[in-house]
Amino acid sequence: MRKLIGIVGVLGLTVSLQAQAVTASELVAKNLEARGGAAKLAALKTLRVTGKVIFGGGGGSLEAQWAKVQKAPLGMRTEITIQGLTAVQAFAGGAGQGGWTVSPFQGRSEAEHSSADEAKNF
Repeated sequence: MRKLIGIVGVLGLTVSLQAQAVTASELVAKNLEARGGAAKLAALKTLRVTGKVIFGGGGGSLEAQWAKVQKAPLGMRTEITIQGLTAVQAFAGGAGQGGWTVSPFQGRSEAEHSSADEAKNF
């Protein structure tokens, strides 16, 4: 009798879980709607991501702050700050346009123009 009750219970749970199964498309649609809908997502023009990077480990680690901004359609700026020095790479976007860099870790504290070819690596 106990086995029968256990089997019926497991079958009931299985049927219940199958009835509640959600497809990936449904999950994406629900998430998108919870964030304001497709129109709000399409209206976004700028994305900023920030973080912290720790180089090394144990007694000799070095912490860096990192940020990246992407602006529609092709603008981009990346910054990394270590021990008070900030390196920057930026690209304005568009055909034939270059960007600029500030490389204090290489002894260059002034902004330097980057050609369109160099900016492709950004």
